[in-house]
Amino acid sequence: MLKVETLTLGAMQTCCYIVYNTESMEAIVIDPGAQPKKIISAVDLLSVNVRHILLTHAHFDHIGAVDALALHYNCDITVCRHDLELLYDPSLNLSRNFAGDITVSSKNIITVDDSKAELIGSSFEFITTPGHTNGSMCIKTEGIIFTGDTLFYCSVGNDFPPYGSIEREVNSIKNKLLVLKGDYICYPGHGKSTTLDFERRNNPYLHGV
Repeated sequence: MLKVETLTLGAMQTCCYIVYNTESMEAIVIDPGAQPKKIISAVDLLSVNVRHILLTHAHFDHIGAVDALALHYNCDITVCRHDLELLYDPSLNLSRNFAGDITVSSKNIITVDDSKAELIGSSFEFITTPGHTNGSMCIKTEGIIFTGDTLFYCSVGNDFPPYGSIEREVNSIKNKLLVLKGDYICYPGHGKSTTLDFERRNNPYLHGV
């Protein structure tokens, strides 16, 4: 069984998620955007072992603590291949505009497209949803979707240049998420959680679907 612990980090109030298997006590950290000491303290309180870092996209407020965690836990980092260059470029990951230059120096990078992986004893599916960035992706597992900055409660992510496009983002949501059968809890990159059914019915960006 998987459980999810939510942390809110940094000036941008980014949601970071510690996802852990209650039997093996192995864990994944999704979007460690800032405050690595706070993340490590939360991991220690849970008494779990971090095996992987997953990124929904590579804007600065989702990658700020990646290097510290990758070094501390000696774990790999998974990102969509279309966002790989953002890890290394402060202009593209927007840190130069908001927070000073932030990059990722770790070499333990795994790039993915639409695919599945067995992690911490469960199946995780990477669903590419370009729009907020070219390499934005949602991560689905066991009735849960981590939607990053693609889908929020009654909203969608901003269209920051140079890659952002609300039109592409909405198309990704319609063609990749809303077509999924059944309901899912959606954990976004900022703000409160929601469900896929609720967004199908109420999200103003998705009316007419």
